[in-house]
Amino acid sequence: MKKKTSIYFLIPLVCVLAFAGYYTTFLKDHNAKEKTRLENIEKAKKDKDVKAQRDADLAFEQAVAARKVKDDAKKAKDEVTAAEKDAKVKRKEARSTAETDADRLIRTIEEKRTALADITKEIGTLEAQKKASAAEGDIIQKAVVQAKENAATSQADVLLYQKAAAARAKIEADRRIAEAAAAKK
Repeated sequence: MKKKTSIYFLIPLVCVLAFAGYYTTFLKDHNAKEKTRLENIEKAKKDKDVKAQRDADLAFEQAVAARKVKDDAKKAKDEVTAAEKDAKVKRKEARSTAETDADRLIRTIEEKRTALADITKEIGTLEAQKKASAAEGDIIQKAVVQAKENAATSQADVLLYQKAAAARAKIEADRRIAEAAAAKK
């Protein structure tokens, strides 16, 4: 019977030893896995911290760049505003100068118009005198032409009278010749 009692003792002992081996192996693997898991968690935390630091640095750099861009834009806007103000002042000065020049030109034009009106009046007077002189010349020319015509008419009248007398004489001679020819027949 001894054999039977030892089985009751040996089987649990073998089971305990098997369990102890299994547990030791499990514990080693579990500790290694747990250590790896903790290392991974630690590494993830460090990576997360590093990434957060990089992101913070990047955000800071972007903020600095955005600020620089904003400052550059403000500076450019200020320059444009200053240029617009300068241009506005120059336009006002140019307009003022143009108005002064225009006023001066208008006064000059008015003076020239007055002078032109005086000259036109003088020209009108001279033309009236010229027309009067031309009219007198025309009257004298007409008188000369009329005198020549009268002289020519007088000669023409004498010639016409002589031609008419000659024509009458020819008609009379032709009639006498015709009568003499009729008397001969």
